[in-house]
Amino acid sequence: MLRDKLITWFVLSVCIPIILFIVIIISYQNYLINIEIHKYGDRQIAQLSERLDLFFTQIRSTSRLYFYDDTISDILANHQNEDKEQYLNEQLKLLELQKRHNANMTDAALEITIITDDSKIYGTGLYNSQVEASDVYETGWYRKLEENPWAVLWIRDDFLNRLHCQKSLDYIYNVWVLKNLETYEPQGLLIIGFKEADFRNLYQKYLDKQDSLIVYGTDGEVVSSVGNDLFKEGQMKQIGREVKDDTGMLRIDRKNYYASASGIPVPGWKVQMLTSQSKLLYEYNNFRNIIYIVFSLYLIIVLVFSFIIAKNIISPIHTLWQTIDKASKGKLSVRAVVNSNDEIGHLAGSFNELLDEIDVLMNNIIREQEYKRKAEMQSLYAQINPHFIYNTLTSIRYLVYTEEKERVDYVIKSFVGLLKNSISDSGELWTIEKEMDLLDKYIEIQQMSFEDAIDVRYDVPDELKDCRTLKLILQPIVENAVMHGLKAKKGSKRLRITVEKEAGQVEIRIMDNGVGTAKELTFEDAEICFDENIGLKNVHSRIELYFGKPYGLTFASRPAEGTVVTVCLPYIEAEGDFF
Repeated sequence: MLRDKLITWFVLSVCIPIILFIVIIISYQNYLINIEIHKYGDRQIAQLSERLDLFFTQIRSTSRLYFYDDTISDILANHQNEDKEQYLNEQLKLLELQKRHNANMTDAALEITIITDDSKIYGTGLYNSQVEASDVYETGWYRKLEENPWAVLWIRDDFLNRLHCQKSLDYIYNVWVLKNLETYEPQGLLIIGFKEADFRNLYQKYLDKQDSLIVYGTDGEVVSSVGNDLFKEGQMKQIGREVKDDTGMLRIDRKNYYASASGIPVPGWKVQMLTSQSKLLYEYNNFRNIIYIVFSLYLIIVLVFSFIIAKNIISPIHTLWQTIDKASKGKLSVRAVVNSNDEIGHLAGSFNELLDEIDVLMNNIIREQEYKRKAEMQSLYAQINPHFIYNTLTSIRYLVYTEEKERVDYVIKSFVGLLKNSISDSGELWTIEKEMDLLDKYIEIQQMSFEDAIDVRYDVPDELKDCRTLKLILQPIVENAVMHGLKAKKGSKRLRITVEKEAGQVEIRIMDNGVGTAKELTFEDAEICFDENIGLKNVHSRIELYFGKPYGLTFASRPAEGTVVTVCLPYIEAEGDFF
């Protein structure tokens, strides 16, 4: 039965090589197209960016010549003189200077404007007398120069355009702060301007009619653009605002374009080129259309046959696979429902029987592991009591030799009360409040062996006092802090115990300002390395055994700074149970 179905499927599967062939052709075609598109775009934008950067480098070099020219230094030194004849002479000198330096410029003619610190204008152009030069101090770019007088700005600015009489022309400006070359104190502004149209003509000659280009300033605004046959000139600013950070294939006005971008280092600008996809994919469109038609027809045929085959073979197999997947994730209660009399039906029945047997075995293993866990907990609990009693009796022995009988009697009574509370409760868990009470009695005993009492403070929120914790897990940690950290400490001794709830967990921190040690450990370490201290290792083992790997101790200590031990436990309410 199943064999006949598989044979039928095998006959139909002769179409698979065709599918693979089509997929490979389309994938390889797309791969080649993407490579060519990226190569074309990156090559074009890199060459254009390099040419534009060379243009700006030439202007910057010319601007530097003006910046250090003695003619401009003389103007700044004598600009407060109101002699009109001298003013005209200074203007003539600037025109001569412009003629000399512009001889090196082939792509743009430069206009020079000097605005002194008292708002007096010198320049090679015609200026609008109705525009106050002092308004320059209200512009945003001037405030940038105030913050950094050594900055060199490249801007397009409406105020500077209005300052010139040729209002219909847009300029791009290179702005420098003029300085006294001896004291470096700011004396005015040097503004080198060139027509945006000259700049646009420069890069437009490197583009064809299927390319458009947008140049962005340092603030991200469109400085210059050309749409060619792709877009109208009025659209470019809006398009530039929409796509300025995009590269790769874009869709604009229901058409696809490839966007490539690069930087222009000298002004710190960005240039972006948009190329029509029809231009890039002209050679591939016909072949791609044929592939799409063939693939679509074939896909329809495959879907029809797949639907028929799925009812007979794929659906039962899929049902069985889903059951196996859920069972592998721990849901052993699931069963495969396959109504079939062939091999798949028999396989599903056998798998269901196997799940029944596994379910019985798992329940037996869980019971055995629970008995084993309780036995190991009893063993660890039995280890900690002798250790605790030994250290406490040592403290009492010390008091016998150093203190009066009344104090020894007080310590013994506290010790008896402590043993009574810890031993009488046979359960593994009790409340944090009871753990703290027991800990307080232990600290009272230890205080007797110190000449200067330890400053002990507790920070336990009321809502956490009734939470459950393993019994006798804090006393060994505090014992370690007292014996190994605070006992050898000179000066004031402090011990802080805090309890916090964090993300469904309870974190208890024991912090001391003792002598410390150069060690940091986490309970995720393979071996916690508490071998030197049986008490800490015992506490970590008990927590890990009872609650699992995610819980235990962390230990952080620094020499002469103290030690912090953090106990991480699950949040268990007083009436709740972890298991």
